[in-house]
Order: sequence, then C-alpha cells, then structure tokens
Amino acid sequence: MKVIKIADVLLAVVVITLSVMIFIFGKKSEIDGERVQVFVDGQLTETYELDNPTRKTYSFEKGNNTLVIEEGKAYLTECDCPDKLCEKMGSIEKQGEVITCLPHRLQIVVQGESEMDAVNF
Repeated sequence: MKVIKIADVLLAVVVITLSVMIFIFGKKSEIDGERVQVFVDGQLTETYELDNPTRKTYSFEKGNNTLVIEEGKAYLTECDCPDKLCEKMGSIEKQGEVITCLPHRLQIVVQGESEMDAVNF
C-alpha cells in the first residue's frame, strides 16, 4: 500500500492553485478593440481603425499576407505561408487578441482606446 507523502499533497495544491490562477487571469478580454496595429519583424509599421473597412497586402521575401478589416473584425487571408496557421486563426476584435504569421514575421494586434492598452513586442 502506497503512503501519501507531504510532497505529493504540496504538489497537488500547487497544481490546483496554478490552474485556478490561469483560469482567472488568463481569461481573454471581453472588451472590444478600437484599432489594430501591424508589426513586421517586431517593429510597428501601421495602425488601422477597426471601424474603417480596409484591405492591405503585405509582401515579404517568402510570400504575401492580406489583412482584411470589416465589420469591426480583422483577419488574414490570401496567405501563402506553408502551414497557413495565421489564416486559420480566424478573426480578432477584442483587446489583446493577436494573429501571428511566423514565416513572414507578421503580427496583428488589437488595441484599446488608450495608450495604456498597448501591447509592445
């Protein structure tokens, strides 16, 4: 018969505590964003308002991505990266949501109304 050790109980408490913290603090924002910022190679290149329909194609050595903004949402389409994960991420509209295309080093980030809501890469 196996005896429960103090270390086992402590490990269980730590795992449960971390799980609860991740659930509480890792929850996605429910606040609508105001704009999207476009980062290429970690540098902010452009900012677009989510309420202004936009279509912009970004060209890179390895291919292209097209950013579409419509109905308050942003998404990537016409992506020619090998796995197309950025296209499969779908649309984003809430503060803090991000679409990333690793092969093209492109990030689309939803921001809020104030500078305090900014995400820096």
